[in-house]
Amino acid sequence: MYNKIYYNSLKKSPLTPPDYVFGIVWPILYVMMFVSAYLIQSNSKCIGFCTPLVYFTVQLLINLSWTTVFFGLQMRRTAFIMILL
Repeated sequence: MYNKIYYNSLKKSPLTPPDYVFGIVWPILYVMMFVSAYLIQSNSKCIGFCTPLVYFTVQLLINLSWTTVFFGLQMRRTAFIMILL
C-alpha cells in the first residue's frame, strides 16, 4: 500500500535514492529473506518451528506491515518503533 502523494510530501534526505531503485531493490531483498528462511528451515539443527525461524517470522511480519503503517495509516511514530524492533 504505497501512497506516492504522502511520500512526495515528506521532507527527505538528499541521500534518498531515486524512486526506480526501490522497485529493483525490494524484490531482491524479499527473495533473499525467503531464501534465508528456507536455509534456516532446512538446517538439520532446526526441527519443526525452531527459535531462529520464530525470530525470522516475527521480523518478517513487522517488516511487511511497516509499509501499511507508514504509507497507508501515515503513523510515522509507530513506523519508527517498528523499525527499531
